[in-house]
Amino acid sequence: ALEHPESSMSLLIAGVEEIFIKHDADGDNKLSREEYITDPYKELPPEEVRRREFEFDEGIDANHDGIGNKREVIKFMDPKNKFWAKEEALRLLTLADLDHNKELSIEEVLNYPLEFLESKLVDPSISFHPDL
Repeated sequence: ALEHPESSMSLLIAGVEEIFIKHDADGDNKLSREEYITDPYKELPPEEVRRREFEFDEGIDANHDGIGNKREVIKFMDPKNKFWAKEEALRLLTLADLDHNKELSIEEVLNYPLEFLESKLVDPSISFHPDL
């Protein structure tokens, strides 16, 4: 089967190395939650900190030991990781669930046609080619 370059292991590893260079403040080849949510070059707005906390807690730290090792970060960075589909589904549900029943009716979906049609869940190629 053909794989898109973004999901190739060599590119995933290169991306993980960049994350560790930027965030692994103590150089122990492990990411703590605090290291991941901190940007060494700029102050992050509160919503970005919350997003990173969620990513660490629900995506990176798979075994919930408070540490993201390289294997966990590689799995997290893979565009085929279920975390990304769940995140996109939650985004769409939060946007369109007007009656807050945690289900989407056809009417609720039709209120946001572009958001759903341009979703990675509907068109996975967006994950690889957002400019198309």
